[in-house]
Amino acid sequence: MVCLINILFWMVSVAASQETSKNTSNDPGWIIFSLLGIILVLALFVYRLSQSQAQMKEKLSELEKEASAPVNHFHEELLARIAHELKSPLHGITALAESLIDGVTGKLVPPTVENLNIIASSSKRLSFLVNDILDYSQIRIKEIELTKRPLDLRSTLEGVLILLKPMAGKKPISFHNRIPADLPLVDVDENRIQQILINLVGNAVKFTKSGKISVVASIQDEQFVAVTVSDTGVGISPENVEKIFRPFEQGNGTVSKSKEYGGTGLGLAITRELVRAHGGDVSVESELGKGSHFIFTIPVSNESRSSDPSIQAVDSLSNNAADQSVPIEDTQNVVSHAVVEEDLNFAEMLDLSAPHDEFQILIVDDDQINLQVLSNYLHLQKFTVTQAINGEDCLAMVQNNQPDLILLDVMMPKISGFEVCKKIRKQYPLCDLPIIMLTAKNKVSDLMEGFAAGANDYLPKPFSKQELMSRIRTHLKLLALNRSLEQKVTERTSKLNDTLVQLESQHQQLKEAQVHLVQSEKMASLGMMIAGIAHEINNPTSYVFSGAQNIERLLQNLQEIILQIAKEGEREAVAELFNPKFSKIFQNLEAILDGSKRINGIVSDLATFGRKDSENTIKSDILKGLELSIKLVKTQYKDHVEFICDFAEIPYIECLPSQINQVFINLMINACQAIRACQKQSDEKKMGLLKISAKVQDRYIEVRFQDNGCGMPKDVQQKIFEPFFTTKEIGEGTGIGLSVVFGIVERHQGNIHVESSVGKGTTFTVSLPI
Repeated sequence: MVCLINILFWMVSVAASQETSKNTSNDPGWIIFSLLGIILVLALFVYRLSQSQAQMKEKLSELEKEASAPVNHFHEELLARIAHELKSPLHGITALAESLIDGVTGKLVPPTVENLNIIASSSKRLSFLVNDILDYSQIRIKEIELTKRPLDLRSTLEGVLILLKPMAGKKPISFHNRIPADLPLVDVDENRIQQILINLVGNAVKFTKSGKISVVASIQDEQFVAVTVSDTGVGISPENVEKIFRPFEQGNGTVSKSKEYGGTGLGLAITRELVRAHGGDVSVESELGKGSHFIFTIPVSNESRSSDPSIQAVDSLSNNAADQSVPIEDTQNVVSHAVVEEDLNFAEMLDLSAPHDEFQILIVDDDQINLQVLSNYLHLQKFTVTQAINGEDCLAMVQNNQPDLILLDVMMPKISGFEVCKKIRKQYPLCDLPIIMLTAKNKVSDLMEGFAAGANDYLPKPFSKQELMSRIRTHLKLLALNRSLEQKVTERTSKLNDTLVQLESQHQQLKEAQVHLVQSEKMASLGMMIAGIAHEINNPTSYVFSGAQNIERLLQNLQEIILQIAKEGEREAVAELFNPKFSKIFQNLEAILDGSKRINGIVSDLATFGRKDSENTIKSDILKGLELSIKLVKTQYKDHVEFICDFAEIPYIECLPSQINQVFINLMINACQAIRACQKQSDEKKMGLLKISAKVQDRYIEVRFQDNGCGMPKDVQQKIFEPFFTTKEIGEGTGIGLSVVFGIVERHQGNIHVESSVGKGTTFTVSLPI
């Protein structure tokens, strides 16, 4: 450079010397030579200046990058924070507008509905923009986290196509899933790969008026899968190809076109960053008027398709739908009709026994807009709604009146939703009070904390009305099912208890029947024996009795003869000599006669006990027989026992009256003897009581004898009807009386029952069939 300047000065000095010596100022050659020199100097100067300016720009650029790095990071964080804060109010505006359109405050006039639709539509567009800004901000500040796992790309695309087909509206577009069924699994974040496909296919739908949209995939370099999304849309000009991946840029490059197709200009920028986060890249091939081909690459998974049985099942389903072109009809109407139908059939799908207004839902949120939105949603479905603005109010409301379900916000002042949930779970388990947590925090750690606190479900804000109502419907159905099961368990437990009581009663009846059967068998076996014994004893006893009577008569005659043959003066001496001897003989004869009578009585009882049904029954008024029997027994015990009678009107029955009267007499004598024994033991002169009642009870005549004697222990009660069993002292009872009673009642197809408590008396109940 210095050399060139020296040459330039030499040329100038030469020219000056020539001008002086030759005076050749008008020489054209000199002028040209001078101009060339000046141009050369200027060129050199410009070159030097540009070189210096380039160096300065490079240094300034480096300084700007260093200075702007933290500023850019701050801008991204600020943008993300602002977008996040906009989500809730925008969702509230949309939800309130839609609930008003649905009629939460009553029917609206058409112009109002139209304006509300515009409000809802505008707020939705803003929400989409906010979501894109949040995604882009997270990507820019490296906060996006990928959860990679092996994924079947073909089945994922099927879901995306089903989701996006309604976007086409009435446009004649066919969709084609050309991803091979045997394509290897890819190692991706499922949610993010869906977002990538939605952005690219949605972009194709937006810029395609007619034709087809197809997606193909193939292996590239054995480590990546190349996915191509092709459309027959408007295409992209060459100068705009590089611009479309810039934030807030669109391929058409004009404001009018941007308004025509809509969008924020962030979708493709986000798509490229998400693809690059997976280790791949995205590119585009396009021609105006002929459509576009967007190609992105994602890594192949190390896991083979055959190792995952769930993916094999998906393959079998997706193969049936391979390469099917689906013409799009008026899908907007179909979708709206489906939503309306879901609302109309909500009660049917819920399948609950109670109407919706019988289900009380508690909403807990410190934001009044959120409370109003949720309240509108629930009122439209006819639920009973209560509200709480903080955790303390929630706990107080739950304590006073348990709701059926709680919608609980997480971020609240003083006490968080997590703490509220933990305290509620100390009193109410998951199955008794479902809690759905609502929060803008949607990280996995937040979700896990919510479930650890005892939440049944976790729904991130903002949420759709359909998803919220679906979750509520599911948990209320589970609650109703749980309550139904609890009710059935209670009913079955009650039935089991009733059955147990019945079984115990039947068991007791079986035991009594068994005792009765054993007693009957004893009576039957003893009957024949006793009848024979009675017959054998009766004859010699009769001989003894008649012989004793004859001896007594002969002795009386002998006594008279002896006195007659004695001399008149000696009769007194003879009488004094013989009378004591005769007196002793007569006493012995009287004992023999009394014993014979007693034996005859016993034999008569034995004969009655062993008697068969040889006599004919007759229609008889057993009440008259009972009254006569009472008179007979009362004459013997009237000084010691008070007889109390309570007789209802009873019909005649077929019976053997004499035997029935014997039953009554034996039972009354047994009761009176028990009372007398108790009086002797206590040395009391208090009158005993014998209550006798008769009434009709369940096709039976029931005669009851209740005394206030000493009663009997359980072991005695079990043996009381056995032959020859007695608790009386020797000579005072034979143990035949109650056995005879049992046999007579048995032969009349009735039954006899005894109840007794030691110190409280005994009750005999005789039941005879009508």
